[in-house]
Amino acid sequence: MGDEGPALATLKKMFYNPESYKMLPYKNNYGQDKQIQFTGYFIPAYTMWFGDDEGNVGFDERGVVNEDMARKYYEKEFNAIKDPHLLTITKAEFCFTPEDAFVLEGSNRFDQELLLEQLQAITLHKTVEKPKCAKLHWKHNDDGSLNRESKPEIEFVSDSHLKIVELPMKDPNGIPYNNLYIAGIDSIDSDKTTSTGQTDVS
Repeated sequence: MGDEGPALATLKKMFYNPESYKMLPYKNNYGQDKQIQFTGYFIPAYTMWFGDDEGNVGFDERGVVNEDMARKYYEKEFNAIKDPHLLTITKAEFCFTPEDAFVLEGSNRFDQELLLEQLQAITLHKTVEKPKCAKLHWKHNDDGSLNRESKPEIEFVSDSHLKIVELPMKDPNGIPYNNLYIAGIDSIDSDKTTSTGQTDVS
């Protein structure tokens, strides 16, 4: 697609709600979560590859595309792009998922260049450290009650609902700064839909 800006918002709404706009739904599982969904018509770029300059033919005698080779071709093209904004535009134009196609939707006050650089670091260069699973152990009083004045001890484990992106920063004395980090949980955002049928709600 490759378009950007607020105009994509309406197209995105139509794409994810085709029946509401008198369009024939298209059954696919091309989304990032690989779940079956009924959307507007969408086929990934890697299903329509015609080959490369090195002589690799993109399809066989039946006209069936070699999707593994196509993916590698496009990923090689993506890896060669160093400008994060250009990379995002290119991935939106030669999209693998509907999410890729609509990545440039809307406008906001956030620093788009920094966000695109972070997206490139996460999805392309894999240089962003993954969150670590951990448990917090709180101290207890002699009567067994929780000592809320104490600080918890952290234990890194292989599986936990608590994910830590980075440990707290410390001052020159090795003491964590007060009120620098905030922990929270969004208990509503446990599913992609609500009872009203809305998506991406929380």
